[in-house]
Amino acid sequence: MTIALCVRCGSKKSGAMIACRSCDHAPSDAKEMAYSTALSDHYFDVEVLEQIAAEIRKTGKCPLLPPVQEEKFIRAIAEAGILRSFSN
Repeated sequence: MTIALCVRCGSKKSGAMIACRSCDHAPSDAKEMAYSTALSDHYFDVEVLEQIAAEIRKTGKCPLLPPVQEEKFIRAIAEAGILRSFSN
């Protein structure tokens, strides 16, 4: 099972693209989908995700990825057709 963080509230969820059970937010554009994918146990250890989640809860903001990484994840979302499948 994939552990991912909600980019809005920092809660753990069982998949990057699903709605958060705590705040009901689901990633709706390429950038949110990219961050939801990046903030998962595929890319960070659970301990690091817990630190990021605490930061999101404290600040109310998702920390930014370096621009090169952000672009890489956005491009991967576009190439995989994930955004297209959500808008149909």
